[in-house]
Order: sequence, then C-alpha cells, then structure tokens
Amino acid sequence: MLLGGVIVLVAVLSQRFLISVDTGGRGEVSALTLATLCLGAMSLFGRSGVPRRIDWGRLLVFWGPYWACVGLLPLFAVLFQSYPTRILFSSVTDALFPIAIVAIGAKMSCYLHQPTRALAAALAPAVFLVLGYAACQAAYSAGVLPPGLWAPFAAWDRSVADALGVVQGSRPSGPYVNPNILGAWGALAFVLSATLMKGRLSRPLTMGAAVLTVFLAQSRGSFVALAAGAVVLVLMRGEGTGDRTGRIRAMLVAAAAAVVAGVVVGLMGGDLPGVSRFIDGLASILPGSTLDPSLAQRFDFWSGANVLISIYPLGTFGPPEMLLGTAIDNDWIRIFLQASMAGVAAVGVMLIGGAIFADRSRLCGRALTACSVVVAVGALTETPLTYPPIALYWLLVGFCIVAPPVLEEATYG
Repeated sequence: MLLGGVIVLVAVLSQRFLISVDTGGRGEVSALTLATLCLGAMSLFGRSGVPRRIDWGRLLVFWGPYWACVGLLPLFAVLFQSYPTRILFSSVTDALFPIAIVAIGAKMSCYLHQPTRALAAALAPAVFLVLGYAACQAAYSAGVLPPGLWAPFAAWDRSVADALGVVQGSRPSGPYVNPNILGAWGALAFVLSATLMKGRLSRPLTMGAAVLTVFLAQSRGSFVALAAGAVVLVLMRGEGTGDRTGRIRAMLVAAAAAVVAGVVVGLMGGDLPGVSRFIDGLASILPGSTLDPSLAQRFDFWSGANVLISIYPLGTFGPPEMLLGTAIDNDWIRIFLQASMAGVAAVGVMLIGGAIFADRSRLCGRALTACSVVVAVGALTETPLTYPPIALYWLLVGFCIVAPPVLEEATYG
C-alpha cells in the first residue's frame, strides 16, 4: 500500500516539489523523482530477491530498446553531434526513472498477492483531489471563487511554472504545469479505475471524475485516448469471467455523470469553453470542413520535421527540440527525429507489443493493455511518455513482469 501510494504521489506531484541542482540546464529537479530513483535502487539491489523473480527476457525484449534510445543515444549526441553535455543528466534520469518504478512494481508484485489493490486504494483519493484542484483553478479563472481564497494556490502555480520555464495559459492544469498533462492523467486514471476498482459506487464515481478531469483540461488528444481505452475495455470484457454487465454499466454511468457535472461547472463560469474547443476539434475531421488552427499548425510543424530528418537520417540522437528551438507535441514524431525508424519501432514494440502479449488473465495485464493503448493514441498529439502520470504505466509493467507469489486476482471483475 505504501509503495503504491508513493508512485501515485510521484505521478501527481512530481512537478510541485523541486530542488535546485547545478546540471548546466534549468537547474530544477523533482525531489520525488530523486526519491523514486533511491527506492528503485533499494528494490532492485536490496536483499529482496526481486531480480530472481523478474522475467528478464520479456522485459528486455519489449522495453529494453526504448530505454536504450532515451538513455544511450544522448551520449552519442554529445560525442558525435555537438550536443552540450548538460543533456546527459536529463537523459540518464529519463532512462533510470522508469526502470526504478518498474523495480518498485516488481517488488510489490513479489510480496503482495494483490498489488493492484494497493494501487487502486491510492488512486481513488488522488483522482478526486486532482479533479478538485483543477475545478478550483477553473472557478478561480472564471471569477467564481473569491480571489483571496485561492490566491495562495494561484501563486504556487505561478512559481512552479516560472521555475520550469513554462508560460501559464487559461486552461486548468491541476497540479501540473501543462493542461495536456492533466488530460493524460485523467485518461490513465479512467482505464485504471475501470479495471482495478470493484465497488459498485466507487468505480463509476472515480471513472466519472476522471472523465471530468479530461474535460476540464480541454485536452482533445487525451479525450480521444480515453475513448480508445474505453473501446479496449469493452473488447476485453469477453476475455474475463467477472462482472461484465456491471463494468459496462459503470462506464455508462461514469460518462453520464461526467457530462452532467461538466455542464454544471461550465455554467458556473457563464460559458462552456471546453465544449466549444472539443466541437471545433470534432468539426475539423468532418468532410468539407476547415482544420482547427491549432491542428493546422501541428500538421505544418510535423511536415517540417522531414527537413530535420533529411539532415540527420539516423536521427539527432539528442533531444530534437534543441535543434528545432521548440517543443514537439507528438511522441511518435519526437522519437522518430531522435532515433529514426529504430526509435519508432522501439516505442511500437513497447506499447503495442507489450499490450498484445500482456497476461490478461491478471488484472494488472488488463490494466497494462488499456494503458498502453491510451499512451499510444495520446502520443499522436501529445508527449505522454515524458509526463509524470506515465509512472502509473511503468508501475503496471513492474507488476506484470513478475509471476504472482501464490494467489493473484485472475478475473476481470
């Protein structure tokens, strides 16, 4: 329970607790990330016997190539592509952070008969707290909350954004600095709530809260990813022996509750900017319609990525953002520019292969399958692999690469 709560805390508050470190870059490092690295090392190298229980072949085949891309290629970028040495710190952290969480998940799976229950117990309150924080941000922005009541939290939001060099927008971002991260959290929380929670009341309420979180974030990419995850959950229902009808009913109730609550929150502010944003995105894909300006800019940028790959046919090795001078809001394009088709294949094997070959007789396998689809779809317009909520995905990987000790939740219900 404790380790599950720690990982949920990392997924939610990584960007809130920062320490200054002389890395040659921005100099702000998440204290929770460093704590996770320490816990991961203790789980892997302590006297726990965890390494002997891990399926190393499966781990290295499905997830090893991706870790090699993000961990080793930046070293080649410094040696051969004239990248500054300061990228090495972040690249090592990017590779070691998921490995540490996988080690923690493996340890939990070794010692707990039902590790997913520990994750579910920590996830439920986190979903409502994140939703509450985002709703207060929206209400404060709309002038509903008294300025003095939320002012300390608004100042905290600004200080964190300034420390990370991010410009705040008008959309709620919850405990994160980017609304898209909030949306990714909501999408992952939705599928995890659907797969891991069992209460007739707690499951639909948590799922509805997760949907409403995505709505408040106004993240269209996350909403599509959530919908894709929901489709996978429905398709997987025939593979289990649990309460299939109850799960579908919970999904329908959650969606209806989220829509009603979203309308209420929107009316409190006098308009529904989130709804109009979703409608604009939906209208862009209809025949004869004009692309939404935001989507049009993304397509233009992605087309321009061909210029960079023509200069670096094997990839930039280092972060392509440094050469482009701007962020890349597509994980597939970002890894393509960094590692060419080898990088795309590594991410594909990790997300698609890991989902296909997950042991769906276990709850953690079903949750991993759904989360993999959410991340793969969300990565088309966002960079969820770099977001703090991805810690939930890596924890599931740790659960799945270790055989259960004796008993395990073997049903879907």
